Order: sequence, then C-alpha cells, then structure tokens
Amino acid sequence: MVDVDGFVSVASSSSMQPELWCQLPAEIQYQVLLRLPVVELLRFASVCKQWRKWTTSADFRRRCLNPRAGPYLLAIRSLYDLRFAPVLSSDGSNWHGLDLTFLYNALIKKNCVQILSASSDGGLLCVGAVRAHQDPLEKYVILVCNPLTKSWKCLPQ
Repeated sequence: MVDVDGFVSVASSSSMQPELWCQLPAEIQYQVLLRLPVVELLRFASVCKQWRKWTTSADFRRRCLNPRAGPYLLAIRSLYDLRFAPVLSSDGSNWHGLDLTFLYNALIKKNCVQILSASSDGGLLCVGAVRAHQDPLEKYVILVCNPLTKSWKCLPQ
C-alpha cells in the first residue's frame, strides 16, 4: 500500500522476503533508511544494532535535515563508457568524469556484452546489463555499486 506521500507502508510489506534485505549492500539499506518517514524510522531503529547506530548518528540526522540535490545525469551508452563515464551535475552546470573501470571489469567477468540501463541516486549506481548466455534465466544481471568505495554486488534475480 502506498500512502499519500508516496511512501510504501511498512505494514503492507509482509510479502517482502527478509533474505532479500540481507543480500542488499549496506549502502542501499542506509539509503532506504534515509527515505523513511519519521514514525517508520523510529520503528526501524529497533530492528538491529547497525540500523540503530545509523539512525542515531550525527551524519544521518544531517542528511535527513538537509535534503540532497536532485539526481545526477549519468551518460553511459556502452560497456566501454564505464571506463570514464561522463556525469552532469544536478544543477546542470558541470560535466565530471567518473572512473568506473572497476565496474567495467566486474561486468566483463560476468560475461556481459551490453548495458540496458544505468541509474544513480544518493551516490549509488545501478547498472542493468545483458549477458552472453542462451539461458533466459541467466541472460540479465543487475549490479549495484558505490563509486567511492569501488564496491559492488549483483542483485538476485
């Protein structure tokens, strides 16, 4: 169920599989917590020690109080573009180069041949790619990465 503000109600998410949350990188879990309404945030702070630590930190409170700028535009057309991805700042004033060679190498190791989509939000990058497999269940891969730490993880399909 989605409430008036567009947030998904926690009470209606009983069909969510807990093992999926366990497989998400800590950066994604942190970004989810940043987007929770205050009432839900207080409930989620009691879920585990790590979430309590995050929600009580000064950095977390600062991020909640100071909304970040709009999304950046990431211009990626092919796997090769990941080696030096052009990024337009959220205010549209500057282009920056982002070295995603580590992600390029990860996709090559996963036998990917083409990028389907790429999006970025809150400092994380999500890339969907096509693998060179005949099996339809193994044809696509979705990777989430943090360009600052150069860590990445494949999302389960």
